[in-house]
Amino acid sequence: RYWGYATGCGSVDFTSATCWRLGAPGQPGGGTVGSAPAAGDDVFLVRDGPDSLTNSFANAVAPLLPVYRSLTLSGTGGGVVGLSVARNTLDVSGSTSLGDGVSRGRIAQSGGTTRFNELNIRNGSDYRLSGGSMSFRDLYLLGSGTFNQTGLTLTPTPGSALFMSGCYVLDGGTLDLRNASFWSNSAGTLELGGGTLGTNAGQTVRASTVNFTGGNADMLQNARLIVNTLNV
Repeated sequence: RYWGYATGCGSVDFTSATCWRLGAPGQPGGGTVGSAPAAGDDVFLVRDGPDSLTNSFANAVAPLLPVYRSLTLSGTGGGVVGLSVARNTLDVSGSTSLGDGVSRGRIAQSGGTTRFNELNIRNGSDYRLSGGSMSFRDLYLLGSGTFNQTGLTLTPTPGSALFMSGCYVLDGGTLDLRNASFWSNSAGTLELGGGTLGTNAGQTVRASTVNFTGGNADMLQNARLIVNTLNV
């Protein structure tokens, strides 16, 4: 399903059936009105334009929503395509992509529940987490992709990985890495401005640059933080 950014669809609820199309703009089915995404669908919010638009995710819906196969948010032409999550459950079994290296996407979560298998946040895109509940299997911050956490406790599922060449900003809440591996390439940055970073005993956390201006690093016995540059 493709979201159609026609008149009246710029910022209405995600479940508004009249705003969904069966194909991409200019492609077969691009002008055909579909229904709201169903279980197993690939979901696209894609727009070419200079202004940024944010849709609300299922804010008016109480029943259990389907599990989607993939989710793509992609804004080109200078604009950002955003999705605001404040209640209900957004569940994606496959890949979720914010931007593609040129285009930009954003998810702002202040409530509700999100469940991701693979979450990719690329150049100029970001995830803003301030409330609710979130889980993921793998998180990739690529290029200048940014994850900004200002609340709640985020505990990745056992065996998960958080890889970054972008930036993880912890300004509040807790990032509990006891079940996950955390590492970066030569460009990855960990910003600790508030909240708590937690690890297991003996665990190694790798980041190219760490900027430590506040908060707590709750690193248990023999845990290691390996960095190229540490700024305090």
